[in-house]
Formats: sequence, C-alpha cells, structure tokens
Amino acid sequence: MLWVWLILLGVFILDATYRLLRRLLRGDRIYEAHCSHAYQFASRLAGRHLPVTLVVLGINVVWLLPISVSVGLSVLDGLTGTILAYAPLVFLAVRFRAGELEAVG
Repeated sequence: MLWVWLILLGVFILDATYRLLRRLLRGDRIYEAHCSHAYQFASRLAGRHLPVTLVVLGINVVWLLPISVSVGLSVLDGLTGTILAYAPLVFLAVRFRAGELEAVG
C-alpha cells in the first residue's frame, strides 16, 4: 500500500521535494518562509487558486487514481506505477518553476 499512497500524494510529494532540492542546491535556507511551490507559481499565473486547485483535482482523479488502483490490484508493480505517475508531474514542476527564486516587488 505504500506505493499506492506515494502515487496518490504525487502532486504534493513531487512539488515539495523538487522545490526543496532546488533550494538546497542554490544554498537557500530551507527553513525560511517562501512562496516557491509550483502550485503557488501556477496560482499567481492564473490570478487565483480555484483553477489550479481544479487542475490538481483532475490530475488526481484522471491520472493518479487509475495508476494507484492498478498498483493496488497488482496490475502494475509499485516502482513502475510510481515512475509512470511522476513523469508528467516532473514536467509540471519544471514548467511552473517550483523552487525558483521569487520575484521581488
């Protein structure tokens, strides 16, 4: 069941992990407040949170849930399912600049 939960929480795990790694590599203080999650960049781009929340809901229902069910039913092994689930999420984290420095002003 660990694999199933890793897949279902993929959006949040990947966004937080990717952001944390970028901040660590840049030498930022990871314990200080920030607004550099991909979700936050996407919300600023959209002008509000609702569209981004609905897209995240869609990703969870349309993409991650079927993969996690396949893993839970042993149709896919856990590692393969997780890689399959996370591949487009990595693209989205890069696309929405998770972990980049925040614009001042």
